[in-house]
Parts: sequence; C-alpha cells; structure tokens
Amino acid sequence: MAERLTDEQVDSLIAILRKDVPIDTKVQYVTAVKSAIKQHNVPESCVAPLFDALRAASSSQHSALVNAGFTALNHLITRLSRQEPRYLVKEAKHTLSLIVEKMGDQKDKVRALAMQAMGTMYIHVPVDAERFVRNNAMVGKNPRAKEAEDADGMVRDAAKSTVIDLFRDAPNAAKSDLKKQLKNFKVRPAIEQAIVKELAPTGGVKRELESRPESALSSRPNFSASVSSMASERPITPMPETKPDPVEPSYVNTQRELDDIFKDMFQWFEGRETEQNWLKREESVTKLRRLNAGNASSDFPDAFVAGCRSLLDGILKAVNSLRTSLSKEACNLVQDLANTFGPGIDPMVELLMQSFVKLCAATKKIASQQANATVDTIIGRTTYNNRIMQHVWGACQDKNVQPRSYAAGWLKTLIRKEAYHKNHIEHSGGLDLIEKGIKKGLNDANPGVREKMRSTYWTFATVWPTRAEVPIKLGVITSVYNIYHSSEARYTNPAGDNVIPRCIASLKQNAPSSPPKPSVTAASPRPVVPTEEDNTVMPESATPTTPKPLKVYEDPFTAEEAQQPTPNDSIVDRPVLEDKPVNETTANLSRAPAEPNASPIAPSSPEKARQNSRLLDSGIVRVKAQTLDVHGFRKLQSLIRGDGTGSSKSSPAPPPFTDDKFDALLVGLFAYLESPLDGLSPEKVQDVKAQVLATIKLLLKKHQDRFQPHIARGLEALLAARARYQARTHIVSGLELLADELVAIGDAAEILATMTRSLEKLGLDGDGTAINGNNNNNSSQCRSLSMGLHILRQLIELHGGAAAAADSTTTAFVPTDTEVAGLTALCARCLESAESAVRMDAVQLCVALHARLGEARFWDAMRDVREDPKSLITYYVVKRQRERGEGPVA
Repeated sequence: MAERLTDEQVDSLIAILRKDVPIDTKVQYVTAVKSAIKQHNVPESCVAPLFDALRAASSSQHSALVNAGFTALNHLITRLSRQEPRYLVKEAKHTLSLIVEKMGDQKDKVRALAMQAMGTMYIHVPVDAERFVRNNAMVGKNPRAKEAEDADGMVRDAAKSTVIDLFRDAPNAAKSDLKKQLKNFKVRPAIEQAIVKELAPTGGVKRELESRPESALSSRPNFSASVSSMASERPITPMPETKPDPVEPSYVNTQRELDDIFKDMFQWFEGRETEQNWLKREESVTKLRRLNAGNASSDFPDAFVAGCRSLLDGILKAVNSLRTSLSKEACNLVQDLANTFGPGIDPMVELLMQSFVKLCAATKKIASQQANATVDTIIGRTTYNNRIMQHVWGACQDKNVQPRSYAAGWLKTLIRKEAYHKNHIEHSGGLDLIEKGIKKGLNDANPGVREKMRSTYWTFATVWPTRAEVPIKLGVITSVYNIYHSSEARYTNPAGDNVIPRCIASLKQNAPSSPPKPSVTAASPRPVVPTEEDNTVMPESATPTTPKPLKVYEDPFTAEEAQQPTPNDSIVDRPVLEDKPVNETTANLSRAPAEPNASPIAPSSPEKARQNSRLLDSGIVRVKAQTLDVHGFRKLQSLIRGDGTGSSKSSPAPPPFTDDKFDALLVGLFAYLESPLDGLSPEKVQDVKAQVLATIKLLLKKHQDRFQPHIARGLEALLAARARYQARTHIVSGLELLADELVAIGDAAEILATMTRSLEKLGLDGDGTAINGNNNNNSSQCRSLSMGLHILRQLIELHGGAAAAADSTTTAFVPTDTEVAGLTALCARCLESAESAVRMDAVQLCVALHARLGEARFWDAMRDVREDPKSLITYYVVKRQRERGEGPVA
C-alpha cells in the first residue's frame, strides 16, 4: 500500500521532471505519486507544487509521460473535490487551460479524461469552466474540442445533441426563438429539421378525423356501374383515386410563431403569378399542409383557421394556377382542411365551391379530377346548406361533360350524408333540386353521365322511396324502365319491395298505346289480328334451362380456358343503355349470412379432378421440353395452389400430383432454370425464368417436405442460372432468396460437399490453373463463384451455433478438418480473383468461418494465405465483432 505524500516526495518529483533522466524513471515517480493520491488525502503544503509538477508532466513531448501525468492530475482534481474544493478554485486558472487543450487530443482516452476533469471543475468553478469552454474551446480550430456548426461530422452531431438536450425542457417561447436563430445563423437544413423535430411539442398530437357512423347505405356491398349492352363488353375503367399525398408534420410552439408564419406568406400571394413567386407559393401551401398535419390544428385551431381564411384569396389563386404541381398541392390543402375541421370551414365553403366547380370543367384532366375530389370532400365534411345544392344543380346544367358527370357523385355523397337528417334537404327546397338533377342526368345526351346518374337514382330511391317514381311522372320513361328491368334481377334494397311494383304500375299507366288499325274490306276472310299490343308483364322462371355440356378438346396451355356457356335470354329488343345483372353475385354474397337454409357449396367433381390431372401432365411434358410459356406457367401455378380444383375452403382438394409427378416436375423446372434458352429473345428469357423461379418457390411453400432429395440439384441449377445475369438484374435477388430458403431446410454436410465440389470446378480455367488476377477472363464463372460463396456463407451462419441456440432441436453444424481445408483452399483462390465481387464474398465467407471455428482453428487453417488478404479479413472480423457487441472468439 502506498504511503502518504510528503513534501520531500513532491520536491523529488519536481527535481526529476526537470533533470535529463530516462523517461521510464520519470513515469515511475509520477505513478508512485498517483498511487498516493488515490489512497490518501493530499497535505495542504503539497497541493500547489503538486499541481505544477503534474501540469509539467502533462505538457511533456513524450506520450508515456503525458499519459501518466494527466491521469495523475485527473485523480488529484477528483481527490481535492472531495477533500477541499477551495484548492481547485485557486488552481483553476492554470489547470483549465491545460484541460481545454487536452479536450482536442487525438487519443480517445486523453479526451475522455479531459472531459471528466472538466466536469469535475465545472461543479466547483462553473463560471471559469464556462468561460474557458466558450472563449478557448469553441473558437479553437480543433474540431474535437468545440460544439458548433462546423464542416466536421463529429462537430455537427455533438452540436445537434447538445442543443436538443438544452432546449428539451425549455418553454415554448425559447423554442420559437431557437428556430429563428437557426435560420439567422444559416444552420444546415438537415440539422435544423432534426432539431425542430426532436423539440416538437408532445402535447399537440394530431387528432383523428371525426368519422361519421357507417350508414346502411355504405355498409352494403359496392355495386358496379351500369354496363352498356351495346358496343364493347369491356368493364368501365374506374377513375383513379385522388387521395392527398401525405406530408411530414410541422410543429409550432406558440400562437405568435404561427401568426408570423402566416404573415410571411402574404407577400408571395400578392399580385399575379410569376416565375419568381410560384415556387414560393407552392412552398407556402405545403407548409400549411404540414402545419395541419402537425399540432397547429389541435393546439391552435382558431388561429389556424383564421389564418387560412385570411389567406383564402391566395389559396384560390394557387388552385387556379396553370402549374399542375401548385394546383394539386392547393387542392390537397383544401381537402386536408375539410377533413380536419369539417364544419369549421363553413364560412369559406361558398368561395371554395365557386372555384372548384368551375375548375371541374378544366381541360387538364389532373386538375379536373383534383377539383372533383375536393368538392366531394367539402360536401361530405361540411354543414349542408341550400347554396351547396345550388352549386350542384348548376353543375348538372353545365355545358361541359365533366361537371355533369361529377355531379352524379356529389349528389350521391350528399344523399348518403343527409340520409338520417332528411329535414335539412326537404325544408330548404333541396329535394326538388335533387329530383331535377337526377332527371337532367338520366336524360343527358352523354352515355357516361346517364350511367353514373342511374347509380345515384338508386341511392335516392333508398332514402326517399315515395319519391322514386317522380322521374317517370316527369316523362323520363325509357331510361328508368331500364333501371327497373335490370334491378329485379340484380338488386334488392330496403324500400325496393314497395318502390318497384308501384313504379312499374305507373310505367304501365303512362306507357303510350298504339292507335287502333282501320278496318279494310276484303273478299276473302282473314284471321283476326289484335288491334292493341299486349304489354302484360309475365314472370319469368328464376331457374334457367341447363345447357347441354360441350366438350372441347384443345391444348390447355396454349389457349385461354373456355368460359361456361350462359343460358339464352328471351329474344327481345334491348335498349342501348340497359343495365346488366353484373352485381347478382355480390348481392347474393351480401345476403349469404342471413340465409340459414342456403345449400352448401358442392365439392369438386371427379371430372374436374381428372381434367386437372390431364392439365398437370401436359404442363410437366412442356416443362421437360422447355416449351412452356409465361401464360402456361401461370396456369400451372394455379393448379399447384389448388385454384383450378373447383373445391371450396371447407373441403380442399387433395394435391393434384403424386411423388413421381412432383419429382419429374421439380427436376424439369431446375433444368429449365439453368438452360440458356437460346431460341428466345433476352427479354422473353428473363420473363420465362422469373415464372420458373416463381413456380419453384410455390412448390417449396406448398410441399416443403418433398424438397429434401432435390436441394443439392437445385443449388447447382441456381449457380448455373446466376452465371447469365449481372448483379443488378432483378432476378438475381430472387435466385439468392430461393438459395437461402433451400440452405435453411437442407442437410448442411451434403450442401457443403456439393457446393465445394462445384465451386472447385468453377475456380479453374480450362488448362487446370486457378483463377487469379492474370487469367480471370470468364465473367460468368465469376458470377457463379460469387453466388456459391454466398450460399456457403449462409450455410455456415444458418447452421451455426446461433441457429442451434435458437432451436433446441437443431444440432450446430461443425465442419470437419477435411471440409475446413476445402473451404479455406477455395477462399484462398477466390481472394486472388480480379473480380471485386468474388473477393468480397470470399472475405465474408472467411468472417463467417472465423465466427464458427474460433480464432486459433481459423487462422491455423488460413496459414498459407498472403498477408494482405489476412489484414482485410482481420478488419472485417473486428468490424463484425463491434457491430454485434461480441468479444474475441476463442
């Protein structure tokens, strides 16, 4: 145990440090003093000379003496902080300058000691410590010692973390001032955004949109639009969704800050749009969307709505801009406001509806669709008033087709929204306008408008069933008759049982009858011809006559599967825009749970099973012949999934093939995968190979237990297929994923033997020499080598100790000495390759082997490798250990 410090010992230390003696002697004296400081209090008479001696040692040119001296000085500061802090006050002036200097030292250990000493000094002399840090460290040229905006990455991270910690619990006014200072000092935008995001207020959570309860109308299955019975049978293409793009939320801390943001925006919306201000307008609109997504709409809703209302003229200028990005962003802003505040934007609805209904007639399709979505959102989220209905009625009479077509959707939204508050519409004259709008749409000259308005009519009929026959009384006979005619077969609504018979009866009463024919005198008698056409409605049979089966013998993989014949309808003259029962299946599905007596789905028939078996045999033959195309592979995949078996979920069909068929199909697929397919164009080859790969993955998913005998063959096929594609080709990732799955379920010893043997062949040129930097001209072999090394690395990692620890039933795979010798020899040859990808994969395999074998066994096996590759391997081994927090492997 060290003795207590004495004045003679301190004087001896000062004398030794001043003499020209060996450095080891000086270090021994300093170490002895450090031991005494750690174990005993320091006498008062020794404090001042001891500080001088240790400061001199810490300023030496020899690193060993500096390390010992500065460590002892740190212990002395710690000892005096507990023993008598007033000594630190006396020595702070000379000691703090040394500590600040050491904060910029190149060694991490010295910098850590300096920061610890500075922390101790700050506790007792805070004013002096802050002054030295601010005046010396912060203005110095050493990036390791300062904490400000600087080009050095460490400085930026330290500055960002410090500012965040300082202002995390600061008041909102201070955070707002910080944002201004960051802009004034032109701090990098990335750092500014990170700081602002971390200091975002936690209380202002974005409130959820107020969703109305789901009505009976919206809970019903979605019915398709009416389909024209003439022209093409192609279904109507739905309009693309126009949901607002999500934005990154922005947060404000005070209402004054929010007001300043609005104040800064006004200048960009003044006057006409120019090349100088349109980008600022777009940025301002995006800023408003970000504020709405942040806490402005929840913490300061009144101020935010008032600011948007004062900026409404500028927002409408942006909406009507000819620049698509600006107009789209402004439309998204209005949609966000309507979704967030709902009735809160009622004072702005009149001006918004005027602008957006007008914009719906724009020739630019994107602007028109955005305006339609915005009007629909406004109608669905804000309070109903008669002015909204007037705008919709005006759109129904517009000379352009687009507003008239959109008006049908707006009417439907309005009817569904007010379904439980009908008085609002009935007492303000809105119901008459809805009827007039529907009549206008059903009589429109454009077929698309009529189709959409028919769907609106049925929504109207479910809410006001007694008014559903109004269009007939007003003279809209032909079009409405088509609706009723198709509805009896496809649609049932809550009021339909009463509405449809009354409407049909009204139709019969209003239908014009043919005039009586004049009688003609003739010599010969003629049969009596009825003078009036019989319009009696006769009920048709609900069950059509079953057609006779028709067998068509054709190759199932060269043509699309024939559709089932449909029963013949009665021969009648069908109107041009008659609705077809395309939603009959949907309606039946919606009523299925309510029908307890419904018959179960019939299981698959033997005929269907035999047909699937023939299809599978035909597919296997074509796979073996390598003539199956992309569509054939998709049909084969549907058979493997069981989609073509005709079975239900409750009684799934058995697999359509036996073990022999499975083996034949899988072997054929592997051969197909590695074949070059020279007879096809490169684009078609890649498409076919992608389908082959998808089929193999599907077989692996459905029948993993049958794959075990074919894993080695499959990996060889993957090596051959990988040789034909560059690393950035999309199919390469699929090959690697399939290889990883095969390795995970395969036998480790068998895979290792197969892959090592295959890669040894790939690792040699035609004359038997190893591939190296001088004769490596075969890029395809290098790609296969890279793939094989990747497989071996996955094998070592997946079947190693970590996998065995995760699964108690799995035994860790330990390579034998012979296998290790083969692997290390392969790695040694690949480390000399001129292809960088091969060298990198070899290094990764060596790292995995090191983790599996241990330090001694691995380096003993790699003793014949040159020093340069060994250094590279060592670097990646240490990097892996640091990333995973592992210690050195024994």
